[in-house]
Amino acid sequence: MSRSNLICILLLSLLMGKTTNPSSFGIATGSHGWGISYQRILKSNVNSEINFEFRFYDVKGTDEFPISTNYGTETINEKSLVISPVFAGFRYYPFEGKIENNFSPFVTLKAGPLFIFDGNEEITSFIERWKKAEIHVAFGGHAGIGVKFLRSNVSSISVSAGLDIFPMNGTIDDQSQYNGFLLQFEFSWWK
Repeated sequence: MSRSNLICILLLSLLMGKTTNPSSFGIATGSHGWGISYQRILKSNVNSEINFEFRFYDVKGTDEFPISTNYGTETINEKSLVISPVFAGFRYYPFEGKIENNFSPFVTLKAGPLFIFDGNEEITSFIERWKKAEIHVAFGGHAGIGVKFLRSNVSSISVSAGLDIFPMNGTIDDQSQYNGFLLQFEFSWWK
């Protein structure tokens, strides 16, 4: 079994365990692309929480764009780069209990390993491109602010904005870092 398969099995086992703590699913868009995320709160009290986040972030090139022709759509200057952060984080609600409405502003800090999958753009077959992808590991983080809107006793919606800090170990697709702004929307539920 390959190293990437073992990593995927480990991450899925962490995410699938039973818990009474909330989980959330979200979408993210940022300076370098878009992604989806899954987050689970590991421990919480009145005004703070410790959480775990896994994100799948598809990096787009700065000059990447699709062109439509009579034969279909073709992408010019395509990047085949996926960054998957696995973060442990802390979220602090400074005004918890001080605001009477159903929203809670927060500050968040997260850090952890970045799994970087760099597909070869010269290989035209999607499956072959990702079978032969180079895998890199680096360390990164995220700092941001946001607001959680409570919808009911069992769900909430959060909107946050922040800075991803994604330094690379060396140059990957002509860049040594993929730092940038991130806007994230999350829907949380309690099991």
